[in-house]
Amino acid sequence: VVQNGEELTAFVRRCLEEPAFGERLGTAAARFVASQLGATGRTVDRVEQLLTARRKALPTSQRAA
Repeated sequence: VVQNGEELTAFVRRCLEEPAFGERLGTAAARFVASQLGATGRTVDRVEQLLTARRKALPTSQRAA
């Protein structure tokens, strides 16, 4: 996380001057993104489960069609 333009400039400069540093960050970022693949689908599935359970708990007269 950078707080301002100066910190961003310093970060980019370090990545350019120290390729191994930039590569480590890139590898870590790629791993993180890969670990999150499917997260949206899992969230939607869980919300659907919760909504279904909630509907089943409602009295019949309050259930939506």
